[in-house]
Amino acid sequence: MIDVGFGGVHQANIVVAMAMSLGALGMFVAGMWEMAIGNTFAATAFAAYGGFWFSYALIFTPALEIVTQLEQTSDIPFDYSVGFFLLVWAIFTTLCLLCTLKSNMVFFMLFLTLDVTFIFLSAGYLSSDGSGPGTGWIKAGGIFGLASSALGFYIGFAGMADQSNT
Repeated sequence: MIDVGFGGVHQANIVVAMAMSLGALGMFVAGMWEMAIGNTFAATAFAAYGGFWFSYALIFTPALEIVTQLEQTSDIPFDYSVGFFLLVWAIFTTLCLLCTLKSNMVFFMLFLTLDVTFIFLSAGYLSSDGSGPGTGWIKAGGIFGLASSALGFYIGFAGMADQSNT
């Protein structure tokens, strides 16, 4: 929602707490549970994206001064660093997307929209001209991010609402 610009909020600092707790810790633990039952894809995806959220939260943790250090001379080093960071996650997500081809359409669409999110956000940061990331790319990435979130909530709810759950 921040990337789309809802409510005029443009700083990711508020995301740090959720990224550390639900994103990092929650997804990593879910990955370990999936590994315990032998679901390698889910284990890899949950644990890896848990790592994504942990590292993303660290970037924006004020005490670490990562943003401050990168922006000492201009916004470009920070923007390009985040762009490359997101590009790596786009590549990983593309690999995950290929693995979903043998699954159902909703699962495939989740990873497709997530991949497009990373690609657009990466393009936004890598198109920086020194005055910040490209807002059109960031907003488009945010829209696809909202779509992937909605699909993730749907898949999670469908799994919980299944008749085999008590």
